[in-house]
Amino acid sequence: MDKKILIACPISNREWVLDYYLNNIYKIEYPKNLISLYFIVNNSSDRSSDILKEFKSKYKSEYNNIKIDICNSKKNFKDDRSAKTRNEFTYNWLSELRNKITRECVKRDHDYLFSCDSDILVPSNILKKLLSHKKDFVASLIYNGYLYTPKGAEEDYDPIKNAYKFPNILRGSSYSGYKHLVNNNVKNPNLIEDGEGLTEVDFSGAVFLASKEICGSGKYCWHQQGEDEPFCRSSKMKGFKLYCDLSCYSQHMMNEDFLKMYLNGELKFSNGEVIEIT
Repeated sequence: MDKKILIACPISNREWVLDYYLNNIYKIEYPKNLISLYFIVNNSSDRSSDILKEFKSKYKSEYNNIKIDICNSKKNFKDDRSAKTRNEFTYNWLSELRNKITRECVKRDHDYLFSCDSDILVPSNILKKLLSHKKDFVASLIYNGYLYTPKGAEEDYDPIKNAYKFPNILRGSSYSGYKHLVNNNVKNPNLIEDGEGLTEVDFSGAVFLASKEICGSGKYCWHQQGEDEPFCRSSKMKGFKLYCDLSCYSQHMMNEDFLKMYLNGELKFSNGEVIEIT
C-alpha cells in the first residue's frame, strides 16, 4: 500500500458509461495521495471531456495528480468494430496512445501502471488484490464476446453465454496462434479463494497492473488480435512473466444497451460476481 500508481486509459465517446467508470475508480481502496490519473481523450464528439474535467475539479485535491490530454487522430473515425476500422483504430492509433501512457508511467516514476479501459467497471479491492502478488504484470479477468454473433446462429443464440468463450487471457504464440484460456476456474472465478487464482498467460489486456519496468520494456503496435499482443510478446522476450488473477473479476460493458440491461438486472452471470454500480 505504499506504491505509486498511475491509473490511465484512452477515452473516446464514453459519455454513456464514463460516470459509472469514474465512480468505480474513485471507490478503489487505496491511498489516493499515491494515485495519479491520466486520461487521453481522442476523437470524442460527446461530453466525455467535460465529464473528466468535472471529475478533476471535484477530486483533484484528493489525488496526487489528475492529468487530461486531448490527442485527436487526423482520421475522424468511429469504432464500429469492423475489420477496417479495427485496423485503423485499435491496432494503430490506439497503440500510439497506449505507448504514450506507458511512457508517462516511466517518466513520472510511478511504481505501477493500472491500465483499465473506459468501459470496464472494477471492484473496489482490485489494486489490493493485484498488488498482493508482487508480479510485474497481473490482469483482472473480464469476459468479451457479448457483441459477437457467429454467422448462421439460431434466433435463440445467447450472446451472454458466448461471452465466456472470450476471456481477456490467451495462451499460444504469434506464430502458432493464440487461444482464449477457458477452463472451470475461468468460468467460475467465484469459487476461487483469494490468493489461489493466479495463472500464467501469454497475452492479456484491457484491465491489468504492470510494473514501471515492464512499461519501459513492452511496446504496443499492430497485431491482428489487438495491440496488447505486441506489448505482451515484447515484454516476455525481455524475460517478464504475465499473469491473471482469476479471482479478481471486472465487468466489461461493451455498449450502451448492455449497460442498460446490467442496470436493470436483466443479465445474470454464472460466476456470481456483482460489480457495484451507482
